[in-house]
Amino acid sequence: VKYYHYLADYYKHIGEKGLAMEVYQNILELDPSDADAQLALAGSDKGSMDDVGYIQSLKPVFNNPEVDINAKLKELLPLINKVVETKDKTLGRAVLELSTILETIHSDNAKGYAASGDVLFHMADKSAALEKYNKAITLDATVYPVWEQVMSIHAEQENYTTLLTVTEKA
Repeated sequence: VKYYHYLADYYKHIGEKGLAMEVYQNILELDPSDADAQLALAGSDKGSMDDVGYIQSLKPVFNNPEVDINAKLKELLPLINKVVETKDKTLGRAVLELSTILETIHSDNAKGYAASGDVLFHMADKSAALEKYNKAITLDATVYPVWEQVMSIHAEQENYTTLLTVTEKA
């Protein structure tokens, strides 16, 4: 399987997308749970669809608990960045659906909650973002950027008593 991945990467590198997709199909015949192949095939029509359509194509992979959360985040982060850049509410809601799936499927992992918090933060729903960030901190208190977002929200809301408590915990 590892060598098939090398071959698929090579085909993508030289612009032979169709051949790469065939190789990913071969990988899934050998290992149906291969996350990279699943994600590559889910997004194979990315160029011919809009972002929301692409997100819809990712849902079955995101709902698969066998696919590693980090592989899912690799697909999700560029979409979150696009929400940050464009402030597109429709895209934001669609991306939030994916991050909510991560929360459900990988409920013991802080990354899904942090991703949801980021989307909500940039969609100007700071209260909902704060809830997600607090859940992420409960699961993993070692990620400083999440703490930073929580502090930012409390400072913006002029909630200085809570801000003091949060900064001491951070």
